[in-house]
Amino acid sequence: MSEKSTPCFLFLLLGLAISSQVQAGPCRPWQQEDSLAKDLVIGEITINANNIFDPADKKENRWYHRLANKLHIQTRREIIGYQLLFSRGDKYDERIIQETERLLRANRYIKDVTVRPGQVCGNVVDIVVKTNDNWTLTPGLSFGRAGGFNKYGLDIQEHNLMGYGKDLNFSFNHTIDRDERLLSYTDPLFMGTRKRLDLSAKDNSDGEGYVFGYTLPFYQLDSRKSWGVTATINKQETPLYRNGSIFRKIGEDEKTLNIFYGWSDGNVKKTATRYSVGWTVEEKKFSAVAPYNIIPATRKLSYPWVEMEYFEEKYTKKTNFSTMGIVEDISLGHHFKFKAGALTESMGSDNDYLYLSASYNKGYRPFLNQLGLLSLGVNSFVGNGPLEGVRVKGSGQWHYLQSNNSHFYLSGEFEAGSNLQAEEQITLGGDTGLRGYPVRYQSGNRAFLVTVEQRHFFDWYPFRTVRMGTAVFADAGAAWGQGNSRKVLYDVGVGLRFVITRSSDAKVLHLDFAFPIGAPATIDNFQVILKTKKSF
Repeated sequence: MSEKSTPCFLFLLLGLAISSQVQAGPCRPWQQEDSLAKDLVIGEITINANNIFDPADKKENRWYHRLANKLHIQTRREIIGYQLLFSRGDKYDERIIQETERLLRANRYIKDVTVRPGQVCGNVVDIVVKTNDNWTLTPGLSFGRAGGFNKYGLDIQEHNLMGYGKDLNFSFNHTIDRDERLLSYTDPLFMGTRKRLDLSAKDNSDGEGYVFGYTLPFYQLDSRKSWGVTATINKQETPLYRNGSIFRKIGEDEKTLNIFYGWSDGNVKKTATRYSVGWTVEEKKFSAVAPYNIIPATRKLSYPWVEMEYFEEKYTKKTNFSTMGIVEDISLGHHFKFKAGALTESMGSDNDYLYLSASYNKGYRPFLNQLGLLSLGVNSFVGNGPLEGVRVKGSGQWHYLQSNNSHFYLSGEFEAGSNLQAEEQITLGGDTGLRGYPVRYQSGNRAFLVTVEQRHFFDWYPFRTVRMGTAVFADAGAAWGQGNSRKVLYDVGVGLRFVITRSSDAKVLHLDFAFPIGAPATIDNFQVILKTKKSF
């Protein structure tokens, strides 16, 4: 055999080896028991990237549905393709199919997604990926009222720029603390890769801010590496509250830089253990805000750190859970993080500390119609200096899914800190809980809040776009410390909920009427809260 023919012969052998593994045969529809087969390989991959409304459905073929479809720029097929965790010729793995579906559904511009086997030909299985878009251009006005304070805004957001999955946002918001003008851009698939680019700039009535981030996240369970650099600049005036009124303001000028690298062995029996190392630099300067004359000392932290993360892949799917009319993936597995950093004056910090941080999240499903969620977090600076101390935060939720239309909800949360700085406090009231009281009515260095709700979801689906619900609720909680005594406050109320299920924004509009119980005569007999949230 000549030298020139040798490469051709090797390619022929390689092709024969591959064809021995991929054997096409008589084709038939996929059956559930096929998922137990060990020798299946992926054949043809079909991506059906659909518009917002289905014209084949009479209920979604009105003139306004057709107009929305015509004006909307659909997600491009290659953008869906970039995010698939499998390729033609890969071994078929049901776990990877399900993970791909979850990752696609996490995109704001996608409402519905299914990733399913199609036909089976011998040991070759074809995969069909079907997506339905959300409406992603969301210009509009917003108005909210909580605890006696009005807030409003104007925004233009595009969460799927030209169908490429990029996010562009311009907004103006008048809040209780400041007027905000924000311009931001996010590309989660930078240059057709899994790298992520984040850019933002804001010009506020009390300062300005900038964000830069270029990262490669652990985007799937089997990811082997992660790295990134993030930087922020933020200038603002931070108000502190007492009995619902500002008693102090502090000017802040904060700069942060974070660089990290992470690695992992990937998926090991549906779990992943990840390790990261990095360096963080934080500098915060303070200034007086008239007529207040409080100026805390400048604070600078510079330290290397190590982090370990453990994640268990275990999910359940629910609709009408934390929102309405949208499929949600709820994590039930263990998720634990631990981080440690060493701060010394020789490395640029103000004082010597050992920084420790840990978090734990877990979901529970003791019965088919009950779900519990637990979240715990703690961080501490160990050493001699103004940051020395501990902060803890935790929350728990219990969901009793009585039917497709009824849902009983109980939640509790607490927060405490022994080392809150001069510009920090924990508040309750209005938009921070206790809906029957003025905004940030109580403050201190510790707080708890308990909420009970009976929720109802309506079947009525006007324009095939809007879902509605109601809630009857009761809140109880208190914030105290830093010279404030503990006094538990109570309120009850009723509320309406609205969500546009075909919008990439998909925020829930809350209209609540809350009535304080046993409140002082200086408190209004009821509060009207109008605001948008990510959840019910």
